[in-house]
Amino acid sequence: MRQDTYYFGNIPDVTDQIRALYEDGTVILPDCQRSGYGFAGWYFDGAFTEFAGYAGSELLIQKDTRLYARWLSLSLSSTENYQVLGGSGAVDLVLSEPDPIEKWYQICQSLDGESWRPLFTELTKQENHPGQAALDMAPPARVSGFRMAVTAERKMQVSWQAPQDQGTVYYHQAESYRKSGEEYLLLCRSNITENLLVSGVAGYYYYQDGSAAGNISGDEIYTVEQTALVEIGTGDTWLHIAAVDVAGNIGETSHIRIPARDSGQEDSGPEPGAEQDPDPETHPEGGGENEEEIEIDLTLYAEISHSRAGYEGDFKSGEGGVLHFLAGGYAQRVEVIFPSEFTSLFPELNVVFSYSEPSLIREEDIGFSVPLYTAPGVYEVTVRAYRDDLEAEVYPMLIVVEESVLDELRTRIRNNL
Repeated sequence: MRQDTYYFGNIPDVTDQIRALYEDGTVILPDCQRSGYGFAGWYFDGAFTEFAGYAGSELLIQKDTRLYARWLSLSLSSTENYQVLGGSGAVDLVLSEPDPIEKWYQICQSLDGESWRPLFTELTKQENHPGQAALDMAPPARVSGFRMAVTAERKMQVSWQAPQDQGTVYYHQAESYRKSGEEYLLLCRSNITENLLVSGVAGYYYYQDGSAAGNISGDEIYTVEQTALVEIGTGDTWLHIAAVDVAGNIGETSHIRIPARDSGQEDSGPEPGAEQDPDPETHPEGGGENEEEIEIDLTLYAEISHSRAGYEGDFKSGEGGVLHFLAGGYAQRVEVIFPSEFTSLFPELNVVFSYSEPSLIREEDIGFSVPLYTAPGVYEVTVRAYRDDLEAEVYPMLIVVEESVLDELRTRIRNNL
């Protein structure tokens, strides 16, 4: 039995001194580990031109010998790629291990950084792997931030904020192998990369019915807009809506109560010169599961038409007209103010409507006559609606020409003489 000392070098700041006991002039080469590197075998020289053997192999020793460990550094980079797989989620993976040793590679994927699965059924020599599937499997957050507004067509315009698509975290790690006979032996593992795959919100599914509960399945009305136009019924209805991302994940369903029209308006009426008397009652705005307090905008629409059927266009002085307004969003007061050129000739034209009971929609028709001797011109009527500290204002117009209904009357009289 012989006993000698052998030195295994080339580890920065470390000199491994290993005492080996051997018979027949052979030694079993030891394994070697270094954090972040792979061990590629032992060499007789620091330039790595004379290979001695891999860990576990026998080496015939006949004199004091210094061996050098060869280290491999395997790095992996990963970049999100939404240009493939329909934008549902993928990563471009690139390996880098600058060393002439013939190597084979495997890349493993994990959702938690602990349980790994190989991406390839066989080891590969390829170092670039674009478009590897890493699907976004997390649904978007619940739709929220709703607002509602009554339209001139007596429908409800519902809008909302785009929710965040929550995305899925993926981890990747590469392995390099060398071939020994028919076996592949692990050389090195790379760093672990982390990517958040967020395919992004693609659109929204929604439907409307009379139930406060419901669930989006993906067969409902689809829109890419952050708004939907729904019906206003005589009773409460609910809008059910959920976001879907590019990968097809559907988020939690939100349920939004669409308040009834509240057709009763027996408390309304023209009150010339009346003072505003707002009702402090809280207006019903929203309801149902996953409910948030929803603001309903105060909206106002108005138009002027001739009172006589079949007549359109400009007005003669003395002709009758109808101003129709629609106030949406629980208006408490509406003022109709005619231009001073009208009220100087007929002061009673201005009217005020005060409402003590909440109603989603208020509509009124105000009949009027263009005062005789009104000067020709373009005139605006001011219509203002109020709710608490909110105010809406519109300006329907009418054109008065030089002609007067008296001209027509004079012509009839002359024709009858």
